[in-house]
Amino acid sequence: MASIDKRSNGRWRARYRFPGGRHARHFDRKRDAETFLIGVEHDLRQYVDLALGRESLVDVMENHRPPAVPTQHDRQCAQRPRTRPHVVR
Repeated sequence: MASIDKRSNGRWRARYRFPGGRHARHFDRKRDAETFLIGVEHDLRQYVDLALGRESLVDVMENHRPPAVPTQHDRQCAQRPRTRPHVVR
């Protein structure tokens, strides 16, 4: 969320919240503050949390490894014939 307000010294303050906390920046013109906040909101939509990418490839492979023991479905598929008989009438 972002907001713009006029300070007592005549400058404009653009405030916004980012995942790291609250931030503010001051501008001489209101239009500059609006342009800045448009860019901030655009960046927030494209934000990617880097902490999500800290899982190593080894961890991913171990957590998503297929079962080592054949399941009932695997055994049924192995016993099924590879081709089906085709009946012509």
